[in-house]
Amino acid sequence: YMVREAPFTLPMGLKEFIVTISPYLILIVALMTLPVIAGVIGLSTLVTPFAMMAGYGWGFTAIVTLITAIAALILEVMAIKGLFKRTQSGWRLVFYATIVSFVGSILAFNIIDGVISAVIGWYILFQVKALYKN
Repeated sequence: YMVREAPFTLPMGLKEFIVTISPYLILIVALMTLPVIAGVIGLSTLVTPFAMMAGYGWGFTAIVTLITAIAALILEVMAIKGLFKRTQSGWRLVFYATIVSFVGSILAFNIIDGVISAVIGWYILFQVKALYKN
């Protein structure tokens, strides 16, 4: 649906640009996200006992968000090699990462944000899918 029946398609030059730049963007975002995740884990370890005494829990949504962020990051890092080679397996791993992020958003009760992000991400992914070969 997001390729043939979409209201508009991306021009070939833009698709080529997205496919060329995406592995670099994922690499940069992964390098920036890794310290943030480590910091959140460390900070939560420090703050959780005090939050519990004050009546605040660490929270289901925080745990789900952290776990899905780590899982999506791992999938995206695994996809980098395939994205440089433009293989279907690299594309598929990025698609799985978007599914994990979407499920995490739904479980964390960020439904509207999750749906908007998923639709935009899947639209772009399916627009460039033809440029990835086996």
